[in-house]
Amino acid sequence: MPLSEKLAPESLPTNPFQAEDGAYNTYDHCLNLEKEQRWNAIDKGLAQLYSVDIMGDIPPVTIARVLGHCLRLAPSEEGRQVLAREILDCNGGQELLAGLGHLYVYGLIRVFYNPKGPMPSISTGQSPGHGLQDAVRRARSHLLKRSDPNPEDLRQLLLVRDNCACVFTGALDFDAVGQEAAEAASALNPDETLTFTNVAHIITQSLPSGT
Repeated sequence: MPLSEKLAPESLPTNPFQAEDGAYNTYDHCLNLEKEQRWNAIDKGLAQLYSVDIMGDIPPVTIARVLGHCLRLAPSEEGRQVLAREILDCNGGQELLAGLGHLYVYGLIRVFYNPKGPMPSISTGQSPGHGLQDAVRRARSHLLKRSDPNPEDLRQLLLVRDNCACVFTGALDFDAVGQEAAEAASALNPDETLTFTNVAHIITQSLPSGT
């Protein structure tokens, strides 16, 4: 949807700057542009197809209010002075002002624009902070486990690591996969070997260390 069909931004208030302030005259330019109902004829020396599109999409009242409110609400004096210089450098040229306003609308404001309206408030249950805290607690409980499991626990870990199969022969461990799974595997592949695993590959480092 063209921006010209969207709700216009709020009207500019009276000039909030002091006469000696550098932004005072710049803000007056915005107030004067806000009074324009439509863009005047484009300067033939500057006219480009993209300029025509920009000026057709965003009316002067929108450009004036965008630039004016940016001046008022600039997060720092340095930022306000930069914008003031950019507006003054346009020398009142409507095509240049339209291009500058277009830059702020599409490069800044539209990034935060939600066409479906304000974002709903996040409930306590939806807060990502709680999920992060739960993840930290789970990780902490895992990290605090002893790194020297007993032989039976280690065997189970090794079987999980090796897909319940002997690392040398590839035979499935009957106890690990269970009778039902073993029968299903045998039905799918009659050549599948099932056996009781007695030994596992000897590792030189603790399994929980990530090896």
